[in-house]
Formats: sequence, structure tokens, C-alpha cells
Amino acid sequence: MDECFIETQIDDYDYDYDYDYDYDYDEEERFNDLIRSSVRFEQLIWMPSESLEQIGEAAGLFYDVTGGPDGDLLLAPYGICDHGTLSDIFAAGGEIVRGYSFWYPHSVADNSDLPSGWCAYCRSGIGYALDYDVAFEICAASHVAAASA
Repeated sequence: MDECFIETQIDDYDYDYDYDYDYDYDEEERFNDLIRSSVRFEQLIWMPSESLEQIGEAAGLFYDVTGGPDGDLLLAPYGICDHGTLSDIFAAGGEIVRGYSFWYPHSVADNSDLPSGWCAYCRSGIGYALDYDVAFEICAASHVAAASA
């Protein structure tokens, strides 16, 4: 094909596009996007609270400097344990579970309206939940609390 013909076709093409795209999300959509981006799938270790003393020093995985976690579960990321620690955790009734991690910028432990099935560590600013919707709700509540503080 003739090179001039191609250039002529391109030059004759009507480039009258409307480049005024409306990317102006409302505040709620931006907030929801922020929360969605901070909730991530993660394999977790779930530990029954009544068995915590059986795992000795490994119990520290389920605490931070402020004490026990916020929420009603004891969860920690699977990837932070060595095989010996995992063996102790499994022997005491711990399990590997599918869950979610999320940002936790502010404690919401005193909010009784929140669902169950989660824990969070204030010092590290991270939380864990077994269900995506729970993770989303706790993460959102934590961000709102941080903005209000």
C-alpha cells in the first residue's frame, strides 16, 4: 500500500473527540475505592483463645504492645511463622484459614455495632477478618474513626 495514501487517510480522519471525561467520583465512591484497595486476600492462622497459653512464646503473634487485639478472634498472617511455631500452633488447635487483611488506622473496638469475625492490631495498623464484607466494614469504620480523631 502506498505510504502517502495511509498518511492521507490518517490526516483526513475526524479527531473531534470529547476529551472531557468525567472522572469526578463523589466522595463516597472515592472512600469505597480506598477501602477496597486496602482489603486483600491472605492466608491466616486462626487460634482458639482458650489454647493460647499452650503455645508459649508464639502467643506473642496474637498480641501487640497494647495487649490483645481488637475484635473477637485471634488471627495472624500465616507467612510470619516458622515450621516449629506452626507445629506448636496446630498441636494447640490452631488452623490455617482463608481470610483478608486490611489497613486499621484507628481502633474501633468500642463500637458494638460492628460485625464479629475479625481482629486488628492497633500498633501495627493492620487487621484481619475471615469474610471480605466484614473486613470492608471494619476497615471503613477504622478510617472514619481516624478521620474523626
